[in-house]
Amino acid sequence: SSACGLPAVKQRFRPHVGIAYSNRDTPAEPIIQRVTALRDLPPAEVSVTDLRLVRLYRDGRTYQWDTVAVVSLSA
Repeated sequence: SSACGLPAVKQRFRPHVGIAYSNRDTPAEPIIQRVTALRDLPPAEVSVTDLRLVRLYRDGRTYQWDTVAVVSLSA
């Protein structure tokens, strides 16, 4: 399929989302080993209908976000 009228291109790039937070010092090696093992999982197919630019901020002890802009990818 295509987005915005451009032809789909197969790439080696693997889109991903990574979120991590630690409020204390901890050895990195055990975390690196666990995340490395996740690379062997099969890819998941998803449909993306829009892109959103968000403003991430911290309010007290929680993270929150506001949507700043939305770009629709559907026809």
